[in-house]
Amino acid sequence: MSKWQIWSVDEYGQGSILATSDNIEQLIKTAKSNVHNENVENALTAEEKKRSWETFFVEYPCSKKNMLIYGGKDNRGRHVVYKISEKNIELVPASDIKVDPNIYLGNLDKQDWFAEDERRRQINSLKHPLLNTKTVYFLRLIK
Repeated sequence: MSKWQIWSVDEYGQGSILATSDNIEQLIKTAKSNVHNENVENALTAEEKKRSWETFFVEYPCSKKNMLIYGGKDNRGRHVVYKISEKNIELVPASDIKVDPNIYLGNLDKQDWFAEDERRRQINSLKHPLLNTKTVYFLRLIK
């Protein structure tokens, strides 16, 4: 069974390991909870929260049998994704993934909240400049 870690990396490139487990679903839930708490559980109004969020979690639409898990950046600075099937775990560049990611920010007004640009268009690219100034949460496989 594989072990995974939740990592966070801030805008300056400082990384932290937040948890380790072999239960990937629980780690995703914990990472999303941390993102929610940092972006939503504060005294700001809903509109202020939409303008001043600080953290995000990248998620890809997928099934339990074939998961795509964002793995941060590799040692070359490329965004990478773990392709997980029942038999295999493969690390590939995010540019090879044909599905757009969702940038999860929390649960606001009883629905999932995803990053939007200043024109209120959903951000579906890991290269969007707005993401460069934020803290990202992701999972990393430990062998």
